[in-house]
Amino acid sequence: MSAESSTLNSASASDLEKNEDPSLLRDSSVKDGINAGREAEVSEASSEKSVEVDKEAAEVGINGIESAVNDTDYPSGLRFVALTSALCITISLVALDSTIVSTAIPTLVGKWDSLKDLGWYGSAYLLPQPTLQPSFGKAYPYFNTKYLFLSVGSLVCSLANSSVDFILGRTVAGIGAAIIAPGMMLILIDTVPKPKRPLYTGLLAAAAGVAACLGPFIGGVFTTHVTWRWCFWINIPLGFLACTMLLFFYSPKSRKQGTPIKEIVLSLDPFGCILLTGSVVCLLLALTFAAESTWSTPRVIVLLVLFVVLLAGLAVWQRIAKPGRGLLPGRVLRNKGIVLCALFGFLVEVGSTSHVYYLPFYFQGVKGASAAGSGVDLLPYLLSQTLAAVVAGAAINRSGYFNPPMLAGTVMFSIGAGLLHTLSTTTPSSMWIGYQILAGFGTGCAQFMAMGIAQQLLEKDDESIGLSMVYMIKTLGSAIAVSICSTIFYSSLKSDLQAAGLNQAEVSQVLLSLNHLGGATSSALKSIAATAIANAISMVFYVPVGSGVLAWVIAVVTKWKKIQKAEEK
Repeated sequence: MSAESSTLNSASASDLEKNEDPSLLRDSSVKDGINAGREAEVSEASSEKSVEVDKEAAEVGINGIESAVNDTDYPSGLRFVALTSALCITISLVALDSTIVSTAIPTLVGKWDSLKDLGWYGSAYLLPQPTLQPSFGKAYPYFNTKYLFLSVGSLVCSLANSSVDFILGRTVAGIGAAIIAPGMMLILIDTVPKPKRPLYTGLLAAAAGVAACLGPFIGGVFTTHVTWRWCFWINIPLGFLACTMLLFFYSPKSRKQGTPIKEIVLSLDPFGCILLTGSVVCLLLALTFAAESTWSTPRVIVLLVLFVVLLAGLAVWQRIAKPGRGLLPGRVLRNKGIVLCALFGFLVEVGSTSHVYYLPFYFQGVKGASAAGSGVDLLPYLLSQTLAAVVAGAAINRSGYFNPPMLAGTVMFSIGAGLLHTLSTTTPSSMWIGYQILAGFGTGCAQFMAMGIAQQLLEKDDESIGLSMVYMIKTLGSAIAVSICSTIFYSSLKSDLQAAGLNQAEVSQVLLSLNHLGGATSSALKSIAATAIANAISMVFYVPVGSGVLAWVIAVVTKWKKIQKAEEK
């Protein structure tokens, strides 16, 4: 720009000398003054422009805002491949742990005589994630992400010898997943430029989908042919591989350093975390006890009251907490787009989790499949989910909009969920396969939209806690769905069996042996059990129908915003 300014200045001075009236320039000092003035003006304008450009570049570098100038700050080559591979393995482990137990649950219920604990087998893993993720999300900016991320390895194990042991083991694994989630998103932010993140978010969605697909099948094979314990031991070598890649290839970008320990602890809001965890636990316990008795029993009422009180206390605490010390910052909660993202993710997870956890009961309890066979029967749902995630990611990358996959996905899921609600003892395989494909493709399109949109709406300083909040509420949908569906399933099944005239011993036999046509010995009892199980599952599948329709409503009202690509910046 300086050279161009000099040339323009020389041309202007030359034109002035040739065209101006000589009488005006007779005095050489006057002529020199005019030329000097023109040079000063052009030079000043040029300098101001250069300062603006330099200032812009500095701000881009300081704030970490992605641009073409800053692309070199991101890893490339082998380092990039290693980091994205580690992220894919990590999200696969989280997804695998979410679904691998689904085909083993009917066997575990019979093994430990623990139908009343059915809801906790899923919720124990899912509950720590939404309740602890906000605190871990706020912790990452203070610590080296790599080392906090690696602390997960020792938490994933299961050596249960009873239902209680199993629930405790699942809780520990859930805490590990809670540590993983926010760290995984921050590593993605440090690894991939913002305009390219939708594509790689789709890649992670595909990896999670593949793991979710393989989970029920692997869990069924282990349960049928080896031992259900291998459902969890398989995490050890995969987790070690991901940790090794991060240890050698990941260098976190500079975050908050030199903060006093007291300030760090206060900013994590332990009191808010206790209130949130306590409220959710009270709700899940109320759902569990309501399934065993009725909603009017004193302990259920007390738990529901405690849930409301603790939730109200959390709201008040977040309002009076000092800026930067609340579990859920007000500036994030006031962002309507982020709130809608969180609710959308919650509803999609409610629907998807309901299907993944209770379709195996249909295949094993009604169709007579083994644990491994039910994993195979669930593949149409999970494979279509995986394919849809890839298609949705590519479509977003091409069009620049998240809205079309949101709308299409929720429509397909709602229709598919409605069709799955009609499953009965006589439904042919061609129909339940088609229903699964439609519902699975719908959830695949919609499942990761909440996180993708949130990344585009959040400022750099809010990315960590904002994404953690969205992921928290999204995962809370899974935890609550498992408990709600467990309550509906248990209550409906027990009621139908008693209405069919079965005595208490026969009812107990069916309830404790759900993995093969009710475990009945006579053909008459088998028929009654299969019909009751099918009806109970049909009642459960009202839940995903409702969540799908509500998710579609949110998709309709979500504002259309195009992703800003690198060349547009």
